[in-house]
Amino acid sequence: ESARIFSGYRMIVFGGLVALLLIFRPRGLLDETAVHAIAAWWRNAFPSSGRGVGAEAGTEAKAGSGVGPGRPPERSGERSGA
Repeated sequence: ESARIFSGYRMIVFGGLVALLLIFRPRGLLDETAVHAIAAWWRNAFPSSGRGVGAEAGTEAKAGSGVGPGRPPERSGERSGA
């Protein structure tokens, strides 16, 4: 009941909090550094039992395979180069 007084200011407070978030954390709450720190902590806290993702599961591209980020695998019959 006593919180009804502030119901009109709810969106103003929300907008202010979003503005503060944009000022102090322009890359978001979970930027790349935070995500890597959390992932490292997770790997240390819960060691993989062979069912992980990425390098643990062997899903990353092999060196020299020509497959990687932003580079699709070549189809058979296609030549690379001009």
